Amino acid sequence: MKRREDMQEGVKKVVRDVFESMYFMFPEAIEEGDTAPPLPESCFKAGVGVKNGSEVFVLYASEKLVMDMAKSLFGTDQPIEEADLVDTFREAANVIGGNLVTALELDNSVGLDVPDAER
Repeated sequence: MKRREDMQEGVKKVVRDVFESMYFMFPEAIEEGDTAPPLPESCFKAGVGVKNGSEVFVLYASEKLVMDMAKSLFGTDQPIEEADLVDTFREAANVIGGNLVTALELDNSVGLDVPDAER
């Protein structure tokens, strides 16, 4: 099993790489000891679980962030329908989860469940 610090760095790198390549966004990690900003009351949640396991990778984001992600992904400045926002965030969880399996050099038997997302 990888050390916790190695796993945290792997997660940061994968999230950063996915946001940069898919959404042309450049996230900054919250450093240890920093306080994470509170999530708004209405936010998006997406998760992908490990098959036959109890682990779940979960993402949370504000409506503005998901809207910006979707606009970048679809190449538009027009408003995005709710279903497309949910799909965009679900796909983010899916891509990040898949890349984590590779980046963290998890056992070949590790598989991911179908991701889900909701507001």
